[in-house]
Amino acid sequence: MGKTTGVPSARRAGPRTFAIVCLALLSACHRQVSEPESFCLPYTGTAPLAVRGLAPGQTEDDVVARLGPPDRRNAAGILESLQWQRLPDLVATVDTRTRRVTEVLGNRLDAEGVEVVSWGMSEADVRAVLGKPASSKGHYRPSGSGVISIGMKRAGGTLFYRRDGNDLEITLNDDSLAYIRIRPAAP
Repeated sequence: MGKTTGVPSARRAGPRTFAIVCLALLSACHRQVSEPESFCLPYTGTAPLAVRGLAPGQTEDDVVARLGPPDRRNAAGILESLQWQRLPDLVATVDTRTRRVTEVLGNRLDAEGVEVVSWGMSEADVRAVLGKPASSKGHYRPSGSGVISIGMKRAGGTLFYRRDGNDLEITLNDDSLAYIRIRPAAP
């Protein structure tokens, strides 16, 4: 028979159990501090928002006076798109009957020449500046190896705002602002 030391086994396990309990309690007290979602300040100005100074309702003459003649024109029915090579991410769509801008597509939203949101901003930054959108829609793609889809992964989204009598669509790809579309508010 083996020799006993006279110390019960529960007593020997005490220091080990105490150490485990202390470590568990200490890990429960640890709280990781997270950064705020955004350091951007909300836009509180009253100037109407525009894409690089262009907004629906402006005349084609106003747009040409502001940006110079377009480098490219594409007509499709009653609509014509105007594009400038020096501003590759800017397209103004003009109604050929009224010669007024019906839609602007670009990557920078400004108010009286001051940038409000622009290309590359995160969704948190856009929401911090413009506030809660009227609605939003997520864009998803299959996740997995490519052969077998395991589920869906968020690939971006579109935020919808209504301001200054216009509808704004802000599209993000991989949490980075890709482009902004502004058009007259739908009735």
